[in-house]
Amino acid sequence: MLDNQQSNQIFQKINYPSITDEVIDQILNAIRENVFSPGEKLPSEPALADQLGVSRNTLREALNSLSEQGFIYRQRGVGTFITPQSEVMLNTNLTNMVGTSSMISSQKKSPGQTSFRFNFELPSKLVAENLKISQTTEVMHVSRVRTADGIPVINSDEYYPANIPGLDYDLSPFAKLDNWSIYDYFLTSNFEFNSALTNIHAVSADNDLAIKLKIDIGTPLICLEQTHFCNSYSKPLLFCVNYHNDKMMNILLVRSM
Repeated sequence: MLDNQQSNQIFQKINYPSITDEVIDQILNAIRENVFSPGEKLPSEPALADQLGVSRNTLREALNSLSEQGFIYRQRGVGTFITPQSEVMLNTNLTNMVGTSSMISSQKKSPGQTSFRFNFELPSKLVAENLKISQTTEVMHVSRVRTADGIPVINSDEYYPANIPGLDYDLSPFAKLDNWSIYDYFLTSNFEFNSALTNIHAVSADNDLAIKLKIDIGTPLICLEQTHFCNSYSKPLLFCVNYHNDKMMNILLVRSM
């Protein structure tokens, strides 16, 4: 818990007061990094506005957005507080689009990867339909096993079109890394994911998945098929098929009334 005086050192001045999203991001980062705990009271609006270098109207707009998303709540005459579910929503909640590395880290485990492979190939019907391309259009296919504290927990297959301008398709340097975020990879080429559609279903591990995840054949797994979108790209940008060992990784969906 921090008192208001200590809280005054948390945020940085924002140079462009009209950018409400920057205010939102800084407050969410403070929650994510446990600067503010669930149930804790935020500094007063005048203190927050002064600290961030924004107007009261900009701050209120950001706080209204955070309230609508369920990260904070207000008590008239008392103050603004972090909601009890905020930590879960930022970490293991499917409502928020976070990378696998962040998901593993949020569960106090060290993310890693093994069996990193990549190649150009023609897409299956499933991949082509989700990327809105023909089956004659090549895609880049990245396959790897994601680990948590060295234990295999997710088998990941990621696909994206092989003709995206400005994208570096030489992934060989990343195969040598202990961990790699495909979200960051796209972001460095100015492709930021804005939303994703997720299809969730249960499957049983076949022989291939059993070997990769070091589990028994028939072990129940959760399959997440996710299609990612970027506002600066006219079609779906990335399609992922991830098989999760839910005995090792918790997956939650926060619902609001």
